[in-house]
Amino acid sequence: MISTKKHRHLNVFGIQVGTTSFDESPRLISELVEKKAASYVCIINVHVLVTGVRDHHFRRILNAADWTFPDGVPLVWYARHHLGLTHVERVAGPSLMTRCFHALQDVKHFFYGTTDHTLSKLTGIAKQRYPNINISGCISPPFRPLRDSERKEIIACINDVSPDIIWVSLGAPKQETWMWEMRKEINRGVMIGVGAAFDYFVGNIKRPPVWIQRFGLEWLCRLYQDPVRLSKRYLITNSLFLFYLAKDLIFNRANQTKGK
Repeated sequence: MISTKKHRHLNVFGIQVGTTSFDESPRLISELVEKKAASYVCIINVHVLVTGVRDHHFRRILNAADWTFPDGVPLVWYARHHLGLTHVERVAGPSLMTRCFHALQDVKHFFYGTTDHTLSKLTGIAKQRYPNINISGCISPPFRPLRDSERKEIIACINDVSPDIIWVSLGAPKQETWMWEMRKEINRGVMIGVGAAFDYFVGNIKRPPVWIQRFGLEWLCRLYQDPVRLSKRYLITNSLFLFYLAKDLIFNRANQTKGK
């Protein structure tokens, strides 16, 4: 069932999705930074949502987040056209990151994920585009489960530089699980899971024109660029989302009929 919660969240199939406009997003991140504590932010798209519906533990991780942003045109469309929440806008990971680079240059940014090569390009391009940006460090973790010694080293490194925002690019559900685990290990910092945002920023992955993004067809472009890895994901998650949505609409309509 989809319903409002304190007018700031949607409950979408049991998962809390924040309702906000894109312009508000830096302010919400800034408010978390000012608390000077460890926190994390999840960006909810259809893949993340469906994974949370099917995985109870992952659903707990999403619902325990300090904030969630809707990164899915289907979610935004439903909020606007069925609930009348016209202020709700899509907040995609790549867009959120670049917006915060511009609006929050005075805070300390840290990058976690992807490869050393991509991180080097990322920091170089960010400093060129935003001369006043404060980048406090970055880590490219191994593409395997961390050893205990590596985990302790990473925690020590992050706590040593004490960043305000930690951009996490590991892909879902790995990045959300990592943030949830780190919330009790790092001293402070807003961890934000942004998926492939690092690759988008440096040009490893091309974003489609804005009009394609607005129509919710960006996933088709991703599928075209990486069909082997993404075809199964999109086939399953998109189909399941439509199934859950139809089930929810039928259930609500049945309840409305009974109430007459």
